[in-house]
Amino acid sequence: MAHGAVVAVQWEITELVDVTSARLQEDAWRDWLLWARACAERQPDGEKANRPVIDMLIEDGGEYLSFALVTARKR
Repeated sequence: MAHGAVVAVQWEITELVDVTSARLQEDAWRDWLLWARACAERQPDGEKANRPVIDMLIEDGGEYLSFALVTARKR
């Protein structure tokens, strides 16, 4: 089962919504890494606060971490 589908199933288990679409954002980990690096440069204590996330994303390299794009209708 694709990761986006896993998220969709988790949402539907709540019985609060009907999922209309679900997919992973292509190369989302790169966008997340870009954001973490930008925050590290701009925020006070940014390097210290964002270093664990930056290291985690680099180590993972997109193998497990991503973003699911899910849309749903409230029941």
